Amino acid sequence: MDEHHSISGFPGGLEKKYAGGILDSIMDMVPGGLVGISFESRDILFAGGCIFDMAGYGREEIQVSCHHRCLDMIVFPQDRECVKAFITAQSNASMSGQAKAISETELGFRIMKRDGGLMWVRAFAGRLPDSPWGSCLLLYLLDDTQRMEAAWDAEGMRRKMGNLMNTIPGGVARLCLSDNNRIVMATDRYYALTGYSREECGQAPIYGNALNFVLEEDLPKVNAAIDKLIRNNSAVSVDYRIRMKNGDVSQNTAYCSKVEQAGDQIYIDIIVLDSTLLERSERRLAALTNSIPGGVVRLHVDDDIYIDYANEGFYRLAGYPEDEFNGEGIHRRYTRIILPEDREMVLDRVKSFVASRRDCPSLDYRILTKAGKVRWMRASAARVPGGLEEKNSVQCVLIDITESRRAEEESLINAERYRIIAEQAQDIIFTWNLGDGSVHFSPVFESKFGFPPPAQIYDRVFEEDRPIVDEAVSRLKAGESYVVIEYRFRAGQGRLIWCRTRMTVIHGSDKRQKQVVGIIIDIDEDKRAAAQMQKRAETDALTGLPNRGTVQQLVESHLKHCGPDQNHAFLLIDIDNFKWVNDTFGHQRGDEVLSDASALLREQVRPCDVAGRLGGDEFVVFVDDVPSVEQVMEIAARLGELFNHSFSFGKDPGSVSISIGIALSPAHGTTFDELYRNADKALYESKNHGRNRYSIYSPPG
Repeated sequence: MDEHHSISGFPGGLEKKYAGGILDSIMDMVPGGLVGISFESRDILFAGGCIFDMAGYGREEIQVSCHHRCLDMIVFPQDRECVKAFITAQSNASMSGQAKAISETELGFRIMKRDGGLMWVRAFAGRLPDSPWGSCLLLYLLDDTQRMEAAWDAEGMRRKMGNLMNTIPGGVARLCLSDNNRIVMATDRYYALTGYSREECGQAPIYGNALNFVLEEDLPKVNAAIDKLIRNNSAVSVDYRIRMKNGDVSQNTAYCSKVEQAGDQIYIDIIVLDSTLLERSERRLAALTNSIPGGVVRLHVDDDIYIDYANEGFYRLAGYPEDEFNGEGIHRRYTRIILPEDREMVLDRVKSFVASRRDCPSLDYRILTKAGKVRWMRASAARVPGGLEEKNSVQCVLIDITESRRAEEESLINAERYRIIAEQAQDIIFTWNLGDGSVHFSPVFESKFGFPPPAQIYDRVFEEDRPIVDEAVSRLKAGESYVVIEYRFRAGQGRLIWCRTRMTVIHGSDKRQKQVVGIIIDIDEDKRAAAQMQKRAETDALTGLPNRGTVQQLVESHLKHCGPDQNHAFLLIDIDNFKWVNDTFGHQRGDEVLSDASALLREQVRPCDVAGRLGGDEFVVFVDDVPSVEQVMEIAARLGELFNHSFSFGKDPGSVSISIGIALSPAHGTTFDELYRNADKALYESKNHGRNRYSIYSPPG
């Protein structure tokens, strides 16, 4: 016999003797494992079976010389003491001749798997009287992991269910009818209804029989209810009296809906309520339902819909007093107050709900009040729990939604108005949800801008202008109801489009800001036109240089923001012989000279400097932050030389040059007017000394 089919753990030569024996066959056949343990030494005599394979051990690992260590090796440490105690107890039972006690004993414990996991096993004890080692304890091991894990879950569920059942305003119990109506399980409240403790219910005069509480006169109807329950397996309820421990008689009501059979045993689960508590609950229920701002009805569905119960709110909604329904008896027709146009729909929906096991969504329909007014109702329905007699019953809560329906209709009308206006308007209309940031634009957006509308308001806003939008949003959230902003959209190919947006906040019914409605106006052409007008107002039309007013503003700004150690130069430039050019070659040629001169000046100044035309042939260059007078003189000399070489009039006599007057700041002035006045005096000196030169202002004295 190969290793796999041999009996693991047999000492020495005994392996051959029993290799083909009955025990070996059994060990191969059982779906678990078998372990033999000496009563005298507590050693493991033999071990085999698939249980060890399942735990990941090889058979050779179980075959150890010191057998009791094998048990320690595989048993979970926390379970070792209870296993040893179990073996000791079986040994003591064997020695005292209590073999039956051994056969009726079992133990659950955990085995450590080779991979580090745990495996639950259940051990069933038996006595092996005839073996090579004498009488020994035989343990039959079964994998019990799944059951134990389920038991843990079940125990947790039992605790939860126990807590839940103890909160029910009544007693809950399970009875075994086939075992003399024995109380299998009961909640604390069940025993409290009787006045007996759990222990007392198992003693005289109850003896665990739940019917022993019942007064003798009421036993026939209780038994009849139980017979009906067993026969039809349908819900029953029965009113009866019990004799409490203190001798008082209590009126109870028991409910049961299902019979459960396990083998020969028949079980039922019951809920027992004190009728006094039930009456009190009914009064509380009536008070509760009457306080609900709507109608509460219980309906019975047959060929029609009938009212079994209705609260005061229902009659207020319908406008009918309760007694006007009494002429039709207990089952009062509900459909008679439903608007004729809605009756068939309501009846079909309610019948379908009753016939199916699906949930019923809320149902909207109209009723006609006694005053002849049409009111919209919203009904939320649920089935009434119970047996056959309740299967066609429905309980509903009715809410008057007339005003909300009118509001919805008005909202639909307004939405349609908005759609028409948005589609026909030339400007872009949008709605913006301040909560999630979503935005919806009117269809004209794409035709106006040439790209699809963005999903978020910021998606197409020019990055430099986003703070403008952020500020507007903050103002709206802070309580302002209306803002107007101008910013740029980024269109295709980097093009920017100027827009003006007017935004108004729409408040919800709770006064919270819900949405912003706005209009986007394309002002790009207006902006460009305004920019051109501004540019024309600030620049010289002929040369494109800043005009006198702009030059003055720029110079004053430089002077205002300069540091205490900074020096500036104000160069006033006049074109020599310019009148001769106009008289000789015409004004057009003169304008060309002015344009060329302005281009030359623009090329020679730094971005931080100012070059402008003051009028006629008079120009100005303001040099910012020059370190020395010598550098100013170099700039003036370079400009003069460039002018001398830039203009040629052929063989005609005369030439074009420039004369320059220089004033320094702060030495010669700290304002535009002071610098201009002193530079003009220096320019006069250059003109008087032959032109085509520069002069620096020299204060008198």
